Amino acid sequence: YHIFCFCSTQFKNKIEFILKFIYSELNLKDKVKVKLIIHDNYNDFDELINDIYSCDGLILPGGDDIYDIELKIVSYLYEKDFPILGICLGMQTMAVPFIILMISPCGSTLKKEE
Repeated sequence: YHIFCFCSTQFKNKIEFILKFIYSELNLKDKVKVKLIIHDNYNDFDELINDIYSCDGLILPGGDDIYDIELKIVSYLYEKDFPILGICLGMQTMAVPFIILMISPCGSTLKKEE
């Protein structure tokens, strides 16, 4: 399996440490390949989506804030039925688009950027 882990520059070192620990403790080196995506490095949404589609799933870890790009990615990938694992704030981030849908008038959907 190839999985992307999505985070901001601020949490890169912490996420890398956690991934190394998981690899060593669960002996996953030859079974699962995880690539860290630093969303701060992307200016083009389509480029980011193409990179994400080159893997089998996405991990959305915790952090200290919910970023607009994360909400956009979650909404987009949900529509495409793409697997996402949210951890801590990552799971809460995954819920935000649905909360917005529930409280928006007339059941209107999230506005998509053109």
